Amino acid sequence: MKNRFHIFTAAILLFLAGCASTDRLVGIPPDQLYRMAEAAGADKDYLEAEEILDRIRDDHPFSRFAVEAELLGADLKFQDKKYEEAAALYRSFEQLHPTHPRVDYAVYRRGMAYWNLSRPAGRDQSGTRAAAEAFQKLLFGYPQSPHAASAGEQLTAVRARLAAHEIHVGRYYLRRKSYRAAADRLEAVVQEYPDTPQRDEALQLALEAKARLVENIPNPE
Repeated sequence: MKNRFHIFTAAILLFLAGCASTDRLVGIPPDQLYRMAEAAGADKDYLEAEEILDRIRDDHPFSRFAVEAELLGADLKFQDKKYEEAAALYRSFEQLHPTHPRVDYAVYRRGMAYWNLSRPAGRDQSGTRAAAEAFQKLLFGYPQSPHAASAGEQLTAVRARLAAHEIHVGRYYLRRKSYRAAADRLEAVVQEYPDTPQRDEALQLALEAKARLVENIPNPE
């Protein structure tokens, strides 16, 4: 019974401490709260920054800073290397505020978040493909964006990794003597990624796969 009392008391104290930590933010104008959140983020105090952003959204939901808080929240997740959460927040911002003047920034940063989640060529490329989609959306939808040039450079790297992944799979089929599957996969690299450094390697391997395929066709009797 005594242990339960202590646990209950500790829970109450924690709750009151949490209330006290947010009550101190009541009455502060949204622009000042926003600057406080930026400062907390710069100090890598992400928990403090999130509490302040929550206060902006709760107390000033119709302020322009409530919208800016959404974007800053995504940036702080990115800064904290929580890239999956950051990507989700950037996408949410795109969907909720498609005409916002900084939506191109959200698209670009979503691409960068996914690029940071991208894995080596021999692994699953879900993150890489998601990054490609974001960078392509930026280039086609917002060609005048100040982030377009960087997105183009990043897309070049993304496409090279996707091509390398396809070559990795093609080589696997070659080792398994699945020459038709290898040829199809490698020819697809030549057609879909002709602007990548991997194009010539894919072509050479595709020719090798086709030659092996011919060699293994049984002669009619």
